[in-house]
Amino acid sequence: MAAPLVRIAAEPSPRHGLRKPSQLVVDKLFSVPIKAVGAVVG
Repeated sequence: MAAPLVRIAAEPSPRHGLRKPSQLVVDKLFSVPIKAVGAVVG
């Protein structure tokens, strides 16, 4: 059985560039070492 999708509401903001209310969809969660995380996206 497939895991349910996670949806996070995101409101518009100049900080991240969204122009209208949106939803962020997460379909697969996993952990990574902090050294493997690069620059901020968005």
